Amino acid sequence: MNNLCNTLTYILLTMLVVMPLPAQDFSVQVMQPEKNYFVLVMDKSGSMYGERIKNARAGLKSFIADIKSPDEAAIVEFSGTVDLTIDFTANKNELYQAVNSIEVDGTTRLYDAIAKAASLLASKQGRKIVVYLTDGADTGSKFTLQNIKSMNLGEGVFIYGIGIGTMDHNRLKTLSAATGGMYENSSDPGSMGDLCQRVQKHYYSLSNRLLAANGSMTV
Repeated sequence: MNNLCNTLTYILLTMLVVMPLPAQDFSVQVMQPEKNYFVLVMDKSGSMYGERIKNARAGLKSFIADIKSPDEAAIVEFSGTVDLTIDFTANKNELYQAVNSIEVDGTTRLYDAIAKAASLLASKQGRKIVVYLTDGADTGSKFTLQNIKSMNLGEGVFIYGIGIGTMDHNRLKTLSAATGGMYENSSDPGSMGDLCQRVQKHYYSLSNRLLAANGSMTV
């Protein structure tokens, strides 16, 4: 009898060693923010000559310096033409170099430049933001203000604007307000850096609120 009991005990102990234990879930759920894609739209029209273009470059560089990882930015420059200066990248040194390469000439096709920015963002999966800097009213664009408002609302793009000098600020404020963005203006070209930082802080603050309300969870 004792031998039988000993045999049964041995078998039970062997089964406990061999049988796998139920898997325990040690995963941790954390908030996963959406990636932000910025298109920085830079006015390089003739009126930006001299101190204005220097201040604008400095303002964009301060914006780039504070872009958070893993967010990316592209740069579009405009005057009588609209050109992609640099495509989306997280490499800040390349973005700084692109800003330094912008030279002044021509007219002010602001609306066409914002439309170009929206087209660059169309294929991106994440939050999409256009930040433009201009010192004058639009001249020569094929797109109208209503066109770009409809385009960016349809794509879910936030429009942030910085206006320096004389232009229809109210119309541009309406564009930003419609998309959930922000518009800042000043008569002082030296304030461009401060305005760039202000709109960036506004966006990231908004982004944090959106994340808190709608953020995705990942393991």
